[in-house]
Amino acid sequence: MRSTDIRTAQQVQIHYQLANLRDRGLAQLLDLVFWSVGSSLIMTILGVLGVLRSEVLSWVFLLPLVVVLYTYSLLFEWLWRGQTPAKRLMGLQVVKLNGADPGFSDYATRWAFRLIDLWSSLGAVGGLLIGTSERSQRLGDMLADTIVVRLRPDNVPSLDRLLAMHANDAVDRVRFPNAALAFSEQDMLLALQVLDRYRRFANEAHIRLLENLAEKLASGLGIPDWRYPDVRGSGAGPAGSKTKQKDPDFLSQHDRNTVGGSGASGKPGGNAARFVQTVLQDYVVLTR
Repeated sequence: MRSTDIRTAQQVQIHYQLANLRDRGLAQLLDLVFWSVGSSLIMTILGVLGVLRSEVLSWVFLLPLVVVLYTYSLLFEWLWRGQTPAKRLMGLQVVKLNGADPGFSDYATRWAFRLIDLWSSLGAVGGLLIGTSERSQRLGDMLADTIVVRLRPDNVPSLDRLLAMHANDAVDRVRFPNAALAFSEQDMLLALQVLDRYRRFANEAHIRLLENLAEKLASGLGIPDWRYPDVRGSGAGPAGSKTKQKDPDFLSQHDRNTVGGSGASGKPGGNAARFVQTVLQDYVVLTR
């Protein structure tokens, strides 16, 4: 699955999964179904009301109706902030590459070039460009500087993934015995998602997010600093143990000296990842 990072005007970097050709093709078909059903329903209602029997009333009602139906995708994307009914149903959205909100001119550009991307080429031009371009953009997207993203990524961690951590990684001892009481299952699934994103895309934003998570977990465990987790279940944490036990081998001296940069693995953010991984493993051992 292709993905991209967008930096907003506030210098916040957001990671998105891009909608692929299958997603966008299915959304187009669903919108065509919605369009057909909606237009048929409206025409039926107008016929029952007798509007179509009068030439004057027919023009009064049908002309605006034709305009609305013809600009179906443009109007919905503009009014629903980058979504048509099918896009909303499938969790897709049009966004700008510069992080700003798309404007009417952006949506209008995308809509105008549907003539080339979709209708005149029977989808061949748009499909080829979506399938081969770096950011899965059709011609209208390229000219409007937009992309279509997935709001519901397909790699969200599940409970099975969390439980599998114990089987995949040998755990010889529990370092944080109060992890089971300090955190909920939902907390650990969120932590696993952040750790997964860091491992797949170790960019500056994900490293910062991972280190913020490490600080939150350390606070919940009653550890003053996750960089020096030299206690096993400090009494400061929720329902934590009153006994302090040294754990000098959790981070080597080299790791501690390079915190904020690379850990023992040489990868930036590696120390925070190791701490989060340990908390996750301890939670699984203690609760399963």
